[in-house]
Amino acid sequence: MAEEMQPTRIVLETGIPDIDPQRLAGMLRLAFPSASLLLVCQHLYEARWWSTLDALGPPEVQLRPFDPVVLAGPDGESADTGVLGRGEGVVPASLAASIAELIREGASATVYLSDGLHRKILYVVDGRLRFAASNHFEELFGRFLLERGVVTDVDLDWARQLQLTQGVQQGEALQKIGVFRERDLRTFLELQIREKFIRAFAPDTTLRWRIVEGGQFMPQRDGYSISAVDVLSEALARYVPRSESAPPVPGSLHLRLATPVTDHLVDGLRAALAPDALRAMSEGRPIDEIARAGALDAHQCTSLLKALELLAIAMPVQRLEQVDQSLLRQHLGTSSPIMVRGVDERTREIRARLADANARDPFALLRVPRSASLDEINEAADGALAHFGHPEYAQHLPLETSMQLAELMDELRRARDLLQDPAQREKAQRRIRHTMPVQALDTSKAEESFTEGRQLLAAGDFAHAVARLGDAVQLDGTRNDFRIWHAFAVHRTAAGDEERHQARRAVLRVLERQPDLDDAYFLLGRMYDAEGDPREAAEQYRMALSINDGHADARAALAALGPG
Repeated sequence: MAEEMQPTRIVLETGIPDIDPQRLAGMLRLAFPSASLLLVCQHLYEARWWSTLDALGPPEVQLRPFDPVVLAGPDGESADTGVLGRGEGVVPASLAASIAELIREGASATVYLSDGLHRKILYVVDGRLRFAASNHFEELFGRFLLERGVVTDVDLDWARQLQLTQGVQQGEALQKIGVFRERDLRTFLELQIREKFIRAFAPDTTLRWRIVEGGQFMPQRDGYSISAVDVLSEALARYVPRSESAPPVPGSLHLRLATPVTDHLVDGLRAALAPDALRAMSEGRPIDEIARAGALDAHQCTSLLKALELLAIAMPVQRLEQVDQSLLRQHLGTSSPIMVRGVDERTREIRARLADANARDPFALLRVPRSASLDEINEAADGALAHFGHPEYAQHLPLETSMQLAELMDELRRARDLLQDPAQREKAQRRIRHTMPVQALDTSKAEESFTEGRQLLAAGDFAHAVARLGDAVQLDGTRNDFRIWHAFAVHRTAAGDEERHQARRAVLRVLERQPDLDDAYFLLGRMYDAEGDPREAAEQYRMALSINDGHADARAALAALGPG
């Protein structure tokens, strides 16, 4: 009888404010397993996501356009260009200007945003930037983590299934499957929230938006307070173009500050500072005095320093260059450089390791002994992914090193994913062993292996050349010349088109980091030559010669192709 009373069809409107549709749908599935579920989605991205679910059977999905009422102004005017609700009427203004004004006035407001596909709600409380979870943006949190290497596509698939079966939020689901710890979740959420505020200041934003002062709902639970100084200075760094035509002004940075958005960013930055800090800044005081006057912490002070260097607001750049950091550290009660931001215990641990090891060897945490067992290698791989996956890690490395590290991490994640398939386990273990560099960075042995590998290539012993050049890459993963010659040797021994393609991609990835490496173009030419593509080979040889006109091997190879 009870079963007869169960509904056979449930209609769920995913645009219900402050309701997580995934969680609600999961609970309904558990409560009424035999019922069909119809989801009326508000944007295409969400509809596509639901349509691909098959863990519990995909629900029927209908798509309806974004509710225009939600984005209308207080007295009904269109919000396509943005409106600022003041109770007395509608005041047209840019989004950046409006947020800067809220900060300056210490106001409280709710900011509704939409790009036509997604919605989000940002909260400003007493001039502080805050955020409450938006039911349309859980998927974007996963993408945010995916872009920073914190999670994989496999992790997100598992988390989605957990969301449906247990009715939990995406962050909680990722935590349950062991991607990160509970204390890390708040850090990642805060970083994502910070990013959303920063992007709201982009001058070319296509967001539709409205701001309602006072707000309809101010979150009291676990609110995040994001530094306005930090957000505004980062927005300045990203979106204020440097003048390319104007000559440099001695003692300052000459920037083009003509756009209204930039003016409002500057106003917002000033608004975010305490009056005493503004006074100290206008008097050209050193940064430590401004920090003391504004009660800024180390990270806020770093952000302000960056913004002042960018804008040279009433303050000559040479004064910033002469900052006595010891005074600042004494004021802040820390022995760390001001560029270090202690987010949480894990971040501090990572940076302690960086300070100790990375100055000598950025790959120190990845290295394992040659004699390491597979279990030891797997344990080291888990540790490396946990540490290097931290979203702020790459900020402390040179660009080329961070790109090399990202490449290693991608390969390591792919190998770890293979471990889930018993049939692929042996292959995965080989890839992990190959990816993890050996413990000591021994440049002399690396050079020795590289030289021997080149000699074996010249002798036509390609199989042994691959092994010796591979040893050179493992002994010193920082050398791009080692990588391209190893890729060339792999190409010569490749059994199929896919392996040859991967070898070429390895050389192209090196060129992304070092575009002036003439040997890389030369070796690409030889690869295309071997594949029977003389036109592409000639193009690569010419590229090598354009970088180094004295590259004899490239010139000889081009001549051997003949005219045309």
